[in-house]
Amino acid sequence: MPYIKYLLYTLFFSMFFIFCNQQSEKKLKCLKKFQHAIQLTYGNQFVSSKSNLDSAFFLTNECLQCDEIKKAVIDLKVTLLTSMKRYDDGVKFTDSLTDDDFTYPYKKIIITDNFRALAICNDTLSRNAIYHKMTNNLEKYIKDKTISNKEFEEAYLDLYHIKQNYESKEQINTDIKGLIKTYPNKESFFNYLKM
Repeated sequence: MPYIKYLLYTLFFSMFFIFCNQQSEKKLKCLKKFQHAIQLTYGNQFVSSKSNLDSAFFLTNECLQCDEIKKAVIDLKVTLLTSMKRYDDGVKFTDSLTDDDFTYPYKKIIITDNFRALAICNDTLSRNAIYHKMTNNLEKYIKDKTISNKEFEEAYLDLYHIKQNYESKEQINTDIKGLIKTYPNKESFFNYLKM
């Protein structure tokens, strides 16, 4: 009887070890693919050939199965879809995800709406209406939520990245001066955002 227990324990731990080893190999393969996708996307900053972007896009699709790096993969895939001007595909992709798939919950709607705005870039009035909606939603999110310092800064970076699409430099700088008065301890951060 003790021999059978020993055999069962040995079998269990052997299977557990094999399973863990396979998971580690899977993670390693995934990380290598993701690294290769990054190199294809950003490797040569002066040349982003269509074939490199297509290859990187294919690799990011494979890497989406790796939960440990999923948020980073999503960020790269969004970058690729934007670079490839595949805005409708970007909307479909982000719509298929949940808020939890993004670094911060507000990112899903902001990225989705940005794809919508980019898709209608020739219709300035409609595009700017989307940008205004994005701005209002993000300002409301910042105001209503209790967010970490890092999320606060990233949200404002995103907000002023959006505003650059439809507001003048003077208006942005005026807004930022007001924010410095509201958040004096963030003066150096907000000065960074000035145009």
